[in-house]
Amino acid sequence: MHPRLIALFAALSGHGVVWTLLRVPRNPELPPGDVDLLVRPEDLTAFDAVARDAGFVALPGWDAPPSLLYFALDEDAGRFVVLDVADRVVFGARDQYPTSVAAGVLDRRVPDGDAFRPAPDDEFWLLLLHCLLDKGTVPDHYRDRLEAGARSASTDSALPKFLAAIQVDVDALRSAAARGDWSALLAQAAPLAAAWTHSVPRMERAAQRWRRLRRVLGRPALLPRRRGITVALLGPNGAGKSTLAHGIGESFPLPVAQIYMGLWKTGASEPTALRQLADAAARPFRAWGRLARAMGHQAQGHLVVFDRYVDDARRPAAPPLRAVKRIYFWLLSRAVPRPDVSLLLDLPAAVAHGRKAENSLAETEVERTEYLALRAQLPLHVLDASRPAAEVRGQALAVVWRAYRSRFARVELPAPAREPVEPRP
Repeated sequence: MHPRLIALFAALSGHGVVWTLLRVPRNPELPPGDVDLLVRPEDLTAFDAVARDAGFVALPGWDAPPSLLYFALDEDAGRFVVLDVADRVVFGARDQYPTSVAAGVLDRRVPDGDAFRPAPDDEFWLLLLHCLLDKGTVPDHYRDRLEAGARSASTDSALPKFLAAIQVDVDALRSAAARGDWSALLAQAAPLAAAWTHSVPRMERAAQRWRRLRRVLGRPALLPRRRGITVALLGPNGAGKSTLAHGIGESFPLPVAQIYMGLWKTGASEPTALRQLADAAARPFRAWGRLARAMGHQAQGHLVVFDRYVDDARRPAAPPLRAVKRIYFWLLSRAVPRPDVSLLLDLPAAVAHGRKAENSLAETEVERTEYLALRAQLPLHVLDASRPAAEVRGQALAVVWRAYRSRFARVELPAPAREPVEPRP
């Protein structure tokens, strides 16, 4: 089990919180998806306090029943641990298939090392309904569990009794799972959903619609805290900016938008003087257009990663017309607001040149020196980009996560270190 989960589970038990895993993750050492937990309703306040003490942060808007989402970063692995916490057992993307079995599931839970899990009977039916109603498919990593569980599962517990009461053939469901006949099992998903929907009282369906509408209407109030973080990646050619942007996109638990903010690429191999003037005039407008895209993603709560930024214009101007360029670069570098986080990928010039020999080694060394000099002007977090990509990603995610914690949990954001960074040979 992942060390963060072990510490959390021990603290929950120490505070008397009644909880259980709803599904055991396929890789408990570093769960690739959400860890689904069921918590007794009267223990939710205690759970929240324990989870925050253990380093988890609740996502605004998903910080109340029936679902709560908590995140914590494993900085060593560069991966997040995500908790999906509920105080009731419901199925469906919009919680349209409610049950009243939560108390029984918690009463029958069984210890499993550092955790609790549902009793074998409950575990089978919970997983089966999760596949049919939540997933709409039977993922490969669940199939062995379902086959094994079906062979001993009873039809006398609360969930199969409820299904039988709404005219669902529970023996057919169990038999299909025991045979591994996934096509036959999935063929029963639509009739099951229809029977379940018909069984929900009209007043309860109306209450479900009202809860969903209330959540939608409440989204504007969440914008100040849910507004996405912006991250700018700076560094010389070959530093690994695109690789890092891709790694952040794969690892971050919330949606990530990647936007190229480079200033100088035009697509023309030998631009004329007139084309150069046109490009110079168009650069601020391109930056504003890309900023507008970023703001749209931010409003949806997405993390925005800029590959390069207008800060490239803060580097010294080269001849000719150096005086004119200084004025233009000063304006261009301030054309858009500062990002929430600026990451400078630093590495020896020889390494950068070996990765991407767009410039000469001497030019790459000058480029590196100019980027490092920006620390006197900007709050830059300097990352050692000569390390393996996974380590660089872990360093970057740690900085980004501190910014998110500041927004979500009102944790004070530490200022980036400004001391000189010793170049690695």
